[in-house]
Amino acid sequence: MILENLLDKNKEEFIKKVHELYSNYLEEGKLGKLKELRKVTNIEYDAKIIQEYYLNYLKKDNIRKIKDLQEITGVKLNIPKKCVRDCYKDKIQKNNLWDLNLLHQLTNVKLKIPRKDIQKTYEVFINKKDFNDIESLYELTKIKPKIAREIVQNWYAEMLKKNYFEIKDLQKITGIKPQKNLVQEAYEKGIETILSKTNVDSIMNSISNVFGKFDDLYKSTGIKPNVPNDKIQECYYKIMIGAMRIKDSIKELENITGVKVSQEIIQKRCKDYLMKAPWYLKEFEEKMGSKVSETNVQKAYLEHAKSGNFFFIQNIEKATGIKPSKEVNEIIRTERFLKVLTKLD
Repeated sequence: MILENLLDKNKEEFIKKVHELYSNYLEEGKLGKLKELRKVTNIEYDAKIIQEYYLNYLKKDNIRKIKDLQEITGVKLNIPKKCVRDCYKDKIQKNNLWDLNLLHQLTNVKLKIPRKDIQKTYEVFINKKDFNDIESLYELTKIKPKIAREIVQNWYAEMLKKNYFEIKDLQKITGIKPQKNLVQEAYEKGIETILSKTNVDSIMNSISNVFGKFDDLYKSTGIKPNVPNDKIQECYYKIMIGAMRIKDSIKELENITGVKVSQEIIQKRCKDYLMKAPWYLKEFEEKMGSKVSETNVQKAYLEHAKSGNFFFIQNIEKATGIKPSKEVNEIIRTERFLKVLTKLD
């Protein structure tokens, strides 16, 4: 019995000493050591003491410490709502959204911040052109900022130069839609970007980038592009330069603009193949679901015959199944005869 009492007394003293160390670590903010000691001793924290330090850290404006302490101890926060809301007000006045959001997540205490304070914070973010903080404040409070239409339209103009996906968020936050002329300018600039490219890789990269932005822009605004038909047809012509995804890209542009690719443009690209790479013509025709016209074939025969490019003539006939006209055959015979004469000389 004496031995048991001694052991119990020693145990009580040990637990008391551990709790003293817990308090010291809490006071010093050494939460890593607090966690290590708990792991070594397996002695539970005093929930009442932990609550006191939650409040203590709140008063010291150390919200991160509260989060760390809760993660280490698992003790649920029970800070008085008035203290939390006073801290909310302080954070909004200091424009400290990070701490405000974190405290709200930790306590789940409803935000009750005077609208005038929220609008003052919005004004700070507006002057800094800090759209991310404006968005965060709106998500927290669900109170729309009072922003002049001119400022919002200027923001849209800036966004349309880079990140279209933010447009939808700005509409939701402000209730103001972008002006149609700004959206149309963005569509036209996108088309011009594609038309400015010259080699296959840069054309295809720009198509992928621009079409992705067009999709974001349409989903955000509901405004379809109203680009001149000739510009859209030029864009189709660029798309048909030899892309692996010709059909998909053409379909995308058709869906975006509502303008179909013209036969004139298809035939123009067919002529390019006839003059430069007739061996790829058949593949192009299959992708487009359209055949090269016999008129274009005969014109290509004629140009190649006059230039002495008989190799191209053979490949065109192989690709199209269309035979050269009598005029072309006559030129071919003449050109070959002249070549023979030149060799004899």
